[in-house]
Amino acid sequence: MRRSVLIAALLIVAVAVAVGAWSLGGSDGESVVGVVPLEQLPAGFMSTARKELPQVKFDRAWKLRNGNFEIRGKDAKGKAREVELNAKGQVVEVD
Repeated sequence: MRRSVLIAALLIVAVAVAVGAWSLGGSDGESVVGVVPLEQLPAGFMSTARKELPQVKFDRAWKLRNGNFEIRGKDAKGKAREVELNAKGQVVEVD
């Protein structure tokens, strides 16, 4: 009985980890290296994002495996928006 409970618990944990890793993917399937606090983004990245989408309140950012940064937020209507910048701070994509 204990073995069955342990196996079931391990399966639940494995599924939770897999779903969590999958949900961290970028909008185009890019893998995320790590979450980056907004205040730790490279200099000028937030101002570039704000110039691209001035109506958006940005609240999170990720560094992608390809070296780009994805900065996300919501507009006044609650729609999720994002700006992707390369390592040099140039806009790659706006969504």
